[in-house]
Amino acid sequence: MRAMAHGRAALALLGALAGNALAGAEAPKERVVHLGGGVKISRVLIPAGTFTMGSTEALIRAGLAKLPDTAEESFADEKPAHKVTISKAFWMGKHEVTVGQFRRFVEATGWCNAADLTAKKAFPDWAVFNWDDGSLYTAPVGSFKANAFGLHDTHGNAWEWCQDWHGPYKAGEQTDPKGPEAGVFRVIRGGCWIDGPGRLRSAHRGRNYPGFRADGFGFRVVLAPGH
Repeated sequence: MRAMAHGRAALALLGALAGNALAGAEAPKERVVHLGGGVKISRVLIPAGTFTMGSTEALIRAGLAKLPDTAEESFADEKPAHKVTISKAFWMGKHEVTVGQFRRFVEATGWCNAADLTAKKAFPDWAVFNWDDGSLYTAPVGSFKANAFGLHDTHGNAWEWCQDWHGPYKAGEQTDPKGPEAGVFRVIRGGCWIDGPGRLRSAHRGRNYPGFRADGFGFRVVLAPGH
């Protein structure tokens, strides 16, 4: 199964589909949500806490030393570094949403768009090909070691869409920030299979138009506290 490019509406609806199965459940550290048809989504509980978002001047200098081909301007979007507190624990998909999971969402809701229909007509005999490492583009989810939270593929594989509109960081400590109220671009994070190390850093922010589609873009489901 491979990470799936998506629309923001799909993220919200798939999250609701999985969220209904979790309603009223006690919160263990990991939970498997069955979507039907033999398809499931594993969720990991992310604890509340405080961290530094963005890069300090010292980290930027260190990054430039390790990545000599990277322009200093590419780090400008990561300043100023600031403390962020997440006040409540929340659920996050252990993996990026796969083709199989997204297919289940389409079957359950009937969701589709013109681009999907056009692609099916233009490429009725599409097939999947494997490269020497088993992955021509994105790798099957969970192919690599998880991070300390138990999440796989937060660096590389596919860019992950964020709900936030892109905008400059605010200085000072913040609690549960939601980003700008409006904008042109949505934030993307994590880099993808074709990117170099500069874009795979946790501090790096990408951005793109919400309707953009590509084989290197995906998302994972998040369930907010209280849902």
